[in-house]
Amino acid sequence: MHFSWTQKTRLDITGGRAASWVMILTLLGLICLVSPSWALSSEQGIKGWLEKTFPAAEAQVAATHGLTPYQQKTGVQGDTHRNVILIHGLDEPGRVWLNLAPALAEKGFSVWQFTYPNDQDIRASSRFLFQCLGAAGWLPSDPVALVCHSMGGLVARQMLTDPEIGYAGAADRARVPQISHLIMIGTPNHGAGLARFRVVMEVREQILNRIHGYGHWLQGVYDGDGAAAAQLLPDSEFLNRLNARPHPEKVSMAVIAGILSPWLPPGDGLVSLSSARLDTLALYTVPGNHLSMVRNMTASSKRVPPAVPLVIRLLAP
Repeated sequence: MHFSWTQKTRLDITGGRAASWVMILTLLGLICLVSPSWALSSEQGIKGWLEKTFPAAEAQVAATHGLTPYQQKTGVQGDTHRNVILIHGLDEPGRVWLNLAPALAEKGFSVWQFTYPNDQDIRASSRFLFQCLGAAGWLPSDPVALVCHSMGGLVARQMLTDPEIGYAGAADRARVPQISHLIMIGTPNHGAGLARFRVVMEVREQILNRIHGYGHWLQGVYDGDGAAAAQLLPDSEFLNRLNARPHPEKVSMAVIAGILSPWLPPGDGLVSLSSARLDTLALYTVPGNHLSMVRNMTASSKRVPPAVPLVIRLLAP
């Protein structure tokens, strides 16, 4: 079975790393100085100008988005009847799966990572996920589990319940695979103040991209216009609409929330326990902050993040 989605390629920019660092910092400075709605959304803003000036860069960034098989990196053959798609959140393009992806592969799952412009409108990301599912070529008899971190859970919920996308009808007609599980880890189902820290999170993401040698110096512009961060604010129109819909049928759903400290308000430091909770859904709590509950800070650490064995248990037949 052939898939057209490509893996991320290592950065190769003429002019050297120092020059690209200067470009990144200069660009981010310009974005901070002007109105986000003008600089990133307007055809006459910075983003529109860059798209016209560097069309090849946009294509290079777009090639990193979509469904990527994790096993292709490891050579481990997963069970095609046990597909798991990992969906990252805001300004966290996949490194959050450092520990969970190999743990799932070791248990025989066929693991995929869904990467998308993580700052764009969540509704656009959900439509892109739906398109990728339809193009994957999986058989209707091959159910797919979605495991999501942070905003990734909202991307999945929107895809499953948005009447304009029409996932349920498409699944019944075998146009897309049946989603068997939706597991949300640290998802702000009722919002979080992440938008207030968007610039800091964006700078962090681009620095990590450079350290790991991935992406492009224009990645910070091409990964979205910041609409997602505004949609994450408590009581946003997007969240009110999403939470007013019934949960999808035929999908086993669960919420995993982190508890940073017993002496602080319950939550993982970014998402409160009350924001993660959804009525009628099973809620599991594990120790750790927004990231440490699911991944270690270094690849060499032997610690087992507490959400990892829990996810594997929840996906067990």
